[in-house]
Amino acid sequence: MLIQAYSPKVIKISYLNGQENLLDSSQVVIAKPEQTKIDFNDRGAAFVFSTDAINLIINKRSLHIRFIEQVNSSLLTDNFETFKTDQEQGLRFSLSKEEAFYGSGSRAISINRRGYKLENYHQPHYGYSFGEQNLNVSIPLLISSKGYGLYFDNAGSGFFDLGKTQPDQLLYTTQSGQLSYFMMLGSNDEILSAYTKLTGRQPLPPRWALGFIQSRFGYKSATETLETVKKTKAAGYPIDATVLDLFWYGEVKTIGNHDWRRDSFPEPEKMLRELKEQGVKTIPITQTFVTRLSENFEKASKDGLFTKDVEAKDYIIEDFWAGPAGLLDVFKPQTQAYLWNFYRNRIKEGVAGWWCDLGEPEKHPDGMVHVNGPARNVHSIYPLTWSKIIYEGYRKDFPEQRVFNLARSGGAGMQRYATFPWSGDVFRSWSGFKAQIPIMLGMSMSGIGYMHSDAGGFAQGEKDAELYIRWLQFAAFTPIYRAHADPAVAAPEPVFWDVATQEIVKKYVKMRYQFLPYNYSLAYQNSLTGRPLALPLNYFESQNTSLSAVNDAYLWGKDLLLAPIMEKGKNSRKLVFPKGKWVDFWEDKIYTDSAIVQADLDRLPIFARSGSFITLTNELSNTEAYTGDTLLVRYFPDQELKASFTLYEDDGKNPEALQTKDYELLNFEGIPGKEHIIKLSGSSKKQRDLFFEISGGAKFSRVYESSSTLTKVNSGQEMKQTAGTYWYDPSNKRLHIHYRYEGTKAELVLKN
Repeated sequence: MLIQAYSPKVIKISYLNGQENLLDSSQVVIAKPEQTKIDFNDRGAAFVFSTDAINLIINKRSLHIRFIEQVNSSLLTDNFETFKTDQEQGLRFSLSKEEAFYGSGSRAISINRRGYKLENYHQPHYGYSFGEQNLNVSIPLLISSKGYGLYFDNAGSGFFDLGKTQPDQLLYTTQSGQLSYFMMLGSNDEILSAYTKLTGRQPLPPRWALGFIQSRFGYKSATETLETVKKTKAAGYPIDATVLDLFWYGEVKTIGNHDWRRDSFPEPEKMLRELKEQGVKTIPITQTFVTRLSENFEKASKDGLFTKDVEAKDYIIEDFWAGPAGLLDVFKPQTQAYLWNFYRNRIKEGVAGWWCDLGEPEKHPDGMVHVNGPARNVHSIYPLTWSKIIYEGYRKDFPEQRVFNLARSGGAGMQRYATFPWSGDVFRSWSGFKAQIPIMLGMSMSGIGYMHSDAGGFAQGEKDAELYIRWLQFAAFTPIYRAHADPAVAAPEPVFWDVATQEIVKKYVKMRYQFLPYNYSLAYQNSLTGRPLALPLNYFESQNTSLSAVNDAYLWGKDLLLAPIMEKGKNSRKLVFPKGKWVDFWEDKIYTDSAIVQADLDRLPIFARSGSFITLTNELSNTEAYTGDTLLVRYFPDQELKASFTLYEDDGKNPEALQTKDYELLNFEGIPGKEHIIKLSGSSKKQRDLFFEISGGAKFSRVYESSSTLTKVNSGQEMKQTAGTYWYDPSNKRLHIHYRYEGTKAELVLKN
């Protein structure tokens, strides 16, 4: 057994099973151990391995480990034993009675995984609904409500039994590789920070990726693509990107083509240029399967790019849904060069991002052999390697561009290659819709910050305007906002729905853009620390059992709570709130504990934490129109709590912005007291017009800036036109302040 301290709170335990050296079985961990103070003592029957944060008490006879937190001497967990058979090997851990577990990837089940036996082998399920236990991303990371995380450092397939077979035991099994795991200690923030330091952090997205993205299965010509975008913009929808399904290169039976179908996309560079001139980026689909009818099949076979069978012949999947096909072996350098050659040529033409589909791989028979091992041994790192090809290709040939990879599949470490996963081919139903929050939060607690869904539902189902509205409302507050569907039942694009539906949906598409400063700052925090954009309600109070399995509400950043309506015909719902006071974003009503909240069809229940700043901007035609010169700052003051928020801003394009510090920060701080103070500071030197909108504004009758008094005016219009003014709106009891920030430290004083 080998024990390594990566930091005082991160310990790796590996079982060598007679081998002299540690195998790097996962190909995922990229961090190196930090210099850490370690004490190692022999206490007769046991060894004690200690850092400043944790003790490991190791029974010499059984190798049973007890993990004990240093600070309060509390038992975290016991490792009872390792075991090995001809088919598998594994570990057993003890579970305490109230312990909840989160993570493990994309699964349409409760966010609390306790009581489930889950396969660690991702796979697609077409038309799935709530209850599907295994989807397109499987990540061997589990986070306990007791304040520790376990990352199992193994690329092979296996299972997690989280108290299903034995209620007081966690059982992990794997069929290949070495038994090796990391114990990470701390809060959810600390654990995810440690995990993403081990496996890599998500690079900043291109800012356009946070706008509205339009997609369908699929646009069949350049004319249809351009006309749909034109119609969308003419109807007043902001839009930043459009996605091209497989018809851009051919038909279903020609999967594996990677160049334009010239009869329907005759001048692709012209089309891409016209879309770009309208502020719309283009994202085409790509796959690593190559059908026999693809124009590339013979070359790929001749050049030895396909996976093989046990006799070293091309493994042709005869029952592949698009026709007999080979699978490109992405682990071969020559295959990587082959793929990147196609991608590079399309990027030169003007393609802005990629949609990597079927990357599980969707069909991956056990008899298939890759250059680095059989299918089951490398399944989890196949999509990771594909993503790496794209990411490293950009860094080499297009270093000025941020990467956008709309990936259906992946595993541990996928985030470091700028992947933006979606939840697969969900059934267009209320049950499919219900699955989306647990999937998103499960991925958040697996270190993946950008999980989202085909907004509106993708597969089959019925046309249901209410479902479409509720889904598009919710999706406006998810990491990526993208409508997509098979249009056989109903079009995914809002512009093709009836007027009443469009009126509501357009409101939320526009809101998506108004929240851009807040959302982009969440993206910055994710890249900096690993904190996800969407969080479970108990993220900051993990031992609150009343919040341990909330599957229909979530935090959007630290300070917003979203509670979508996810049942047909409902216009209200019950909601249990985290600790503190929560303010209705629409009406300023204050909630604590639990309540029934109302939500007519045009309303998404949104709540702000009392003691928070939410930064917004004006309506935008797309993200390129954003300058940051004008900000609307919703402030929800609390008389007992300080408030803080850091606004992040850069050019939205530079992939090295964080490394070169080519960005600006604007810090907002609210300090309660006899005089309520708003402090502004940071590295931002830009002059900005800040429009504060302060809930509960009736408490404040005068506003000062340092020693000078701001001017009180009699109307909102006058306040908007003149900086250095304030106005109280009696209709909603909000105080409005127009303040011109000059890029230096400043204070606004609110007096009774």
